[in-house]
Amino acid sequence: MLPRDGALIEDDLLRGLDEIAAYIREHPVQTSLLIKQGIIPAGKIGRVYIASKRRLSERYSELTAGGSNQVRRPRRKAASTPTELRP
Repeated sequence: MLPRDGALIEDDLLRGLDEIAAYIREHPVQTSLLIKQGIIPAGKIGRVYIASKRRLSERYSELTAGGSNQVRRPRRKAASTPTELRP
C-alpha cells in the first residue's frame, strides 16, 4: 500500500513513542501528552504508538500557519475551597 505521495508505508511509519518523539524533537513524555490531548495525530496498535511522518508534518504545518488551527490547552480547574470553615 502506498501513501498519496507514492512513498512506501515503511518509509512513512514511525513505531514507538521514542521514534515519534525523536522525529518531532520532543521528550517522549511530552510527546505522549500531545498524542493523548489529540494535538498530534497518532494511534496505538496494542501497546505501541504509531504515527505517519507525512501526517505529523502536515499537522505542524497547520499549527505554524496560524489561524483557527491553533492549539488551545485546556485550563486547569482551580482548587476548590471549602464553603464552611471548621472550628
